[in-house]
Amino acid sequence: MKDKKVSTKLTISFFVIIVLTILVGIAGVIGMVQINRNSREMFVTGSQPLADLGMAREYFQRLRVQLRDTVLATGNLEELAIIEADLINHERVFLMYMESYRQTLTDPHLIALYDDIMYAFSAYQPSMQQVIASARVDAPPIQMILMMNKLVVPTDFIMEALDYLAYAQVEQTAHTYESNTLIANALLIMIVVVIAVCVGVGLFITKNVAVLSKMEFSRLADENAALDSLNRMKTFYVSNLSHETKTPLTIISVHVQKALHRYTKNSGDDEQITASLKRAQEEIMRISRLSENALKMSSLQEAHGTATLLDLAELLRVSTEATRGFIEKQGNTLNINVKDNLASIMGKADQIISVMLNILTNASNHTKNGNITVYAQTNESDLIVVTVTDTGTGIPAELLPHVFERGVSGMGGTGFGLPICKDIIESHGGFIEIKSKEKSLKEILAFA
Repeated sequence: MKDKKVSTKLTISFFVIIVLTILVGIAGVIGMVQINRNSREMFVTGSQPLADLGMAREYFQRLRVQLRDTVLATGNLEELAIIEADLINHERVFLMYMESYRQTLTDPHLIALYDDIMYAFSAYQPSMQQVIASARVDAPPIQMILMMNKLVVPTDFIMEALDYLAYAQVEQTAHTYESNTLIANALLIMIVVVIAVCVGVGLFITKNVAVLSKMEFSRLADENAALDSLNRMKTFYVSNLSHETKTPLTIISVHVQKALHRYTKNSGDDEQITASLKRAQEEIMRISRLSENALKMSSLQEAHGTATLLDLAELLRVSTEATRGFIEKQGNTLNINVKDNLASIMGKADQIISVMLNILTNASNHTKNGNITVYAQTNESDLIVVTVTDTGTGIPAELLPHVFERGVSGMGGTGFGLPICKDIIESHGGFIEIKSKEKSLKEILAFA
């Protein structure tokens, strides 16, 4: 009878211990999930300024590359118009991301460094405009080189300062993340101790589950690291190839320009030789554009950056207005009709801006003294439909089915612009189509 009572008490005690272990385990899991969620949210919040800074650096780098393209295009007004439109966009987007980053700064030293960067950039802008103006009037190559040299000091300062800001931001974000990790580790130790006191079996099971989870996490982390390494190697190779070709192309272009200048000045008007030199310069520019587009395709496939909630109506207005000066300079009229009730979408602002700039630049290049209209609304199926219509030359019927194939171009381009636009729109869950007839071209973008 006594043994039976002892047995009953042991059974009850065992079940109490099991219940306590389960309750502690549930409470611990809930606590860990909440801490991990808070850590991720804080990490994302801390990472946003770094993302803004990274995008600002990327667009300043693009600004540098486009200025080198200005030297290549000296005297080529059509090419310079395209480059100038890109420069306007890169400059605007750089300032937009810098302003977004500035709102997150609280450290007086970083604020002072930020102000120094913006002061250097304000001094950079007039020199940049002088380079563009000189390129328009076909300035001598040596003059262009000397003007570019003036930009070396402010450019190096801005790049180094941006890198330092990024380093400081990484340290700050890492410190926040480490603090949360310490709290999570402390809670984990407390849970393990309580479970160990309640029952050794619970500790054994918990430990083994933790080991298995850690092994699985380590395996997945190793696989992701290997894939990321391969992807970065590919992008690094394409990026290096693209950037490394810039210098020899610039040198070749300068010498071709110099030969053309000297021949025209000293030898008269041999149209065949002059045409050959100009043709060589055009081919150099085409190779440069192909290299730049290859880099864009690689960057798009790598898919860096974080999608955010975008006010599509405002984004369409801003990106369209950015091309007004370029469009009106070519004698065309720009009309914008974007409805205010467009839904917001998840996406990447710089990619949507790039699509609109590409489409509007193409429209203006193939329209003379005509109209270009951007119209955006939500249709009956709740699709956001963006239509870009121009009164230009249109696209030949035999070329129209192939305009989204890479490398296909019958309109004087590189054949990469529209395929890049298509990839970007589809990555945002939408589609793009083109309708063309004589004296009219309609490009339609749709977002679900």
